[in-house]
Amino acid sequence: MDERSATSGASVTDVGICRFPVAYDAAAAAFWVCGHLLPDLTRTASNFCGEVCLDPDGRLRRHDGAAALLREYELRTPAET
Repeated sequence: MDERSATSGASVTDVGICRFPVAYDAAAAAFWVCGHLLPDLTRTASNFCGEVCLDPDGRLRRHDGAAALLREYELRTPAET
């Protein structure tokens, strides 16, 4: 299975967008990511914007690496059961 993670390396076409996972597609084994443009200062330093954003589930989350790992786990767990 070729499972892709939002916290793994971004492809060339995804450079400059926030990679915070917002949904999981179990059939494709891939995460949907936030996708908004990163500020110029953080584009080379991180795959995440670091801002507090309203996610599709209605919760505010800080889009950073630690929160992304937790969110991947939260999204993947119900899809696997």
